[in-house]
Amino acid sequence: MAQALYMAVASYEPRGCSVSEALGEMRDAFRGVPGSQRSYLVLSGPGLIAAWLASWEPEQLAEARARAAEKRCLSEAAWWLGVYWESPYAKGASPEEVYRAVSEAEPLRYLIAYPMKKSPEWYLIPFEERRRIMGEHILIAREAMKSLGVEVRSYTTYAFGLAAHEFLVIYEAEDLAGWARVVEKLREAKARKWVVMEEPVIVGVLNRQ
Repeated sequence: MAQALYMAVASYEPRGCSVSEALGEMRDAFRGVPGSQRSYLVLSGPGLIAAWLASWEPEQLAEARARAAEKRCLSEAAWWLGVYWESPYAKGASPEEVYRAVSEAEPLRYLIAYPMKKSPEWYLIPFEERRRIMGEHILIAREAMKSLGVEVRSYTTYAFGLAAHEFLVIYEAEDLAGWARVVEKLREAKARKWVVMEEPVIVGVLNRQ
């Protein structure tokens, strides 16, 4: 089995401090964790600041969360966990490639993340049929991004048995309006019939300071 890449999206409310002070404490709590060099101002969803972290070791994420809990300025608004592996439905990036994307690549302007869950009936559908349905979903997304000229990076992580959600879905985008148009188009995909939860949504704006 390939090595598992653990990911977390965390958001915080400043507690009796300015946003800039809270950002400093968040960076300090997460220092040394891949992805910690990025921080986001939350445009929509729980919290006012956010981070997206990745690690080969879940202990590293747990320790970072514990350090954040001890910070004077940080009140946790959300902490969502997932594990990245390649999709069973389509060829995707390897965990090693995703790790490099999070830790080394230039980030896009916006982060969109949300927990997701599907109905029990989805898992009773034969695999080949599920693959066909998800293939349609992926094709609609690719065609919409191409026709709209929208750049989006997608990272679907899995949380079966780890959280109340089954997936933590993470996207990076350069254009929020274009992203919304892509999602609107995806509402036509048959796969939506089995989605029972995909909220709350965190939309973060990359903090370049």
